[in-house]
Amino acid sequence: LVSAEQLEMSQALNLAEGIDLSPGLRTENNCQNCGFTQLRMNGLGGAYSQILINSRPVFSALAGVYGLEMIPANMIERVEVVRGAGSALYGGNAIAGTVNIITRDPQEPYFEVGTYAGAIRGEAADYNLSAQAQIVSDDRNQGLSFFGNRRTRDAWDANADGFTEMVRLRNQTFGINSFIKPHERSRLDLDFYTIQEHRRG
Repeated sequence: LVSAEQLEMSQALNLAEGIDLSPGLRTENNCQNCGFTQLRMNGLGGAYSQILINSRPVFSALAGVYGLEMIPANMIERVEVVRGAGSALYGGNAIAGTVNIITRDPQEPYFEVGTYAGAIRGEAADYNLSAQAQIVSDDRNQGLSFFGNRRTRDAWDANADGFTEMVRLRNQTFGINSFIKPHERSRLDLDFYTIQEHRRG
């Protein structure tokens, strides 16, 4: 289990940067042309791991490889990791294991804006702007949460061989989580996510 506090303490900007906190997981860069980040579990490639959002398999095998850097850390409440085969429970891609991303559930009124600026060896700039807001009714029966993230990273070629060690990245993510509890033992959730990414190596 990787909590939101652990992601914040490690200054992770996205899921790919924070998933290494879980034992037995490793993220690695597998292509200098497109620069995709792959999650390795039990020695198997990213296509053999099932990525879930709120226990739903919304990512295909290909998006599970490219999608790790598209999920901002500020939308994550916790990351649940199950190592080992579990295709019967979680889907056909869960051969190496399963990563379940639980998004933040509105609990109390809250607003946060954060920014990050860095430079890779003083050459390539890396900027990130994130925002999050939560609105909850007094009786806690209705809630609405917004989150947004925008990241711009320049390409970086360490040895001038024409292949980038880190690709140029333009990422925009926006999402809404909402819920309503019409009765004590019932709950209706409505979630919306949009992710747009452009990368070039």
